[in-house]
Amino acid sequence: MKRLLTRLALSLSMAAVAQAAVAQQCDIADPARSVFDIVNQNGEKSGTAVLIDADKGLFLTALHLLGSSTLRLKQGNNQWPFRKVLAGNNSANLYDDWAIITTGQSAFPVRGIPLIYDLPPPESLRLSAVYDSMSSVGGVDSIKWNDTIQNGSACTGKGVTFLRLNDYDRGDSGSPIFSPNECGVIGLSSRFILPDDATTAQQKEVVEAFEQFSQNVPQQDRDAIAASPSLEGKASVVRELLKNELYVKIVPAKCVIDNVVQKLIEKNPTSNVSVIEDSVRADIRQIIDFLPSVDPSSARSVSDFANLVYSQDWRWPEILGLWSKYYKARSDGSLREGILFRKIRVPIEDISRRKKFYYIDVAFESALQQAGIQISSSNSQLAGVNFAGFIAVNSSWKGEVAMLDPLQSPQGDEPFAGLQLGEPSADAHSGSKRVEAGLEMLSFYKELTPEQRQNADLVKFYRDTTTQFLTSGLATLQMDVTASKDTSGKALVGLAELVNDVGTPDAPANLQKKRFEVLATKLARSAAFRLDLSAPEYVKRSNDIIEKRALFRGDFGQELRVVPLNETIQNQIRIRPQQTLPDQLLIDPARAFNPQRNLNLRQELAR
Repeated sequence: MKRLLTRLALSLSMAAVAQAAVAQQCDIADPARSVFDIVNQNGEKSGTAVLIDADKGLFLTALHLLGSSTLRLKQGNNQWPFRKVLAGNNSANLYDDWAIITTGQSAFPVRGIPLIYDLPPPESLRLSAVYDSMSSVGGVDSIKWNDTIQNGSACTGKGVTFLRLNDYDRGDSGSPIFSPNECGVIGLSSRFILPDDATTAQQKEVVEAFEQFSQNVPQQDRDAIAASPSLEGKASVVRELLKNELYVKIVPAKCVIDNVVQKLIEKNPTSNVSVIEDSVRADIRQIIDFLPSVDPSSARSVSDFANLVYSQDWRWPEILGLWSKYYKARSDGSLREGILFRKIRVPIEDISRRKKFYYIDVAFESALQQAGIQISSSNSQLAGVNFAGFIAVNSSWKGEVAMLDPLQSPQGDEPFAGLQLGEPSADAHSGSKRVEAGLEMLSFYKELTPEQRQNADLVKFYRDTTTQFLTSGLATLQMDVTASKDTSGKALVGLAELVNDVGTPDAPANLQKKRFEVLATKLARSAAFRLDLSAPEYVKRSNDIIEKRALFRGDFGQELRVVPLNETIQNQIRIRPQQTLPDQLLIDPARAFNPQRNLNLRQELAR
């Protein structure tokens, strides 16, 4: 595995990192170039398909088109035979009228258009259009998705909508709906079909779809549907509408992907599923295969996995492959429990969100339930707060200056003088263990190269992980009277260093730089009260921040400063200007670290 990590790290170019780092801008200027005709043996167009994976020659089209074995894909003067790979169960069902076909080759002069799982918002829909192999067939500004499947719930006939277009030839069935905002295919179009021999369930499905989206139907037609008392009468009216008007049904790409997920999870999947799995590139396959061996108890192992996941630009079949491996590793026990268990999932969620697959985990969990596969719940908890949350609730923190004179402190003996840390951990991991995990993640964050720091998702992962473990560790420690103050001091140093590292992509934009500097200094000074001689490295790290961010006037109440003493004690004592330390501290610095003597001394200096 080390060889894989080293090789991938070395082979990763700066351009690839930068590409994954910035918000993606759609570079598909002409979607029609990726749309192909389906022709019969006479060369006549009978349907349309869209290229969704150029590497494996995968296309998406409507299932009802594939009635003949002599059909070919055509673009320009070139034709390709194809075979059906996966398809809906019944083309007569509204949401099942889809099929993925393959030519078995990748020699295409155009790129594939990715599928988009999440249903786009209305503003994206208004910019979308239906495309055939020549150009845009028509806009879809009147489309309205059913809200019941918006959050990843299962597809039904109610999840299908329809359009009334002025120009839609019968050969346009299978045309994709492309959204420039989502930069992908959000749905599949085809003419509505309601044959005379449709079952009662199919009739009901179509009638309900028309009634649900009746704003797309002329008033006289809505009245005719409503006037029919029986289902058969309503279906008859709809059937006439379908014959006389250009009504086009839209199957969300989500419904296609849900079905693919079910086939990936099945205990005895069909051999055709391997075509989807084979679409995964070799380097990505190695990352996917690495997942079950990630050790949730090791910050280094989780860090390595995160670095690999965030470094790549994932295609939709690869996202499905990664989630499939994750759930299979959980079901067979190869992915064990550990303090960082929940953080293994975060990079997978982030790259899914980036590719508009935010709710794909719902599809997998539903498929697992249908297959009777049990997934044990995790005992680990995140607790604490993430980085942005920590900044938001503590940007006006007054610090622990009042600790110099507890009698005058409005907080009294409250731990950390009101620092907001979120919820303590309720799992089996102690506060000390959580602080240790947070500090380890901080050390790996510091190892990121300048190129890696351009990746906003990767930076956010480290900052959030570190902050959550340090804050939850501190919140847990403050409930333990036997806990070492030195451990909480180290955690405060870690938080100070994170806040001190201003200017990162996920830093709150409305917080001025000075506020970061002040908060970092306050955290570092609070750490100074807890660190002892056993942690000279942390004493130095704390002092480095205090010296760098010497912005005390007006930020801490009365003006305070750090006296430049020898390194072992200069970070321990804060005094007012013109005061001097007792001579015995300069003669015998070790005596300064007696807890009771420190308290007496601080109270004396405060006076």
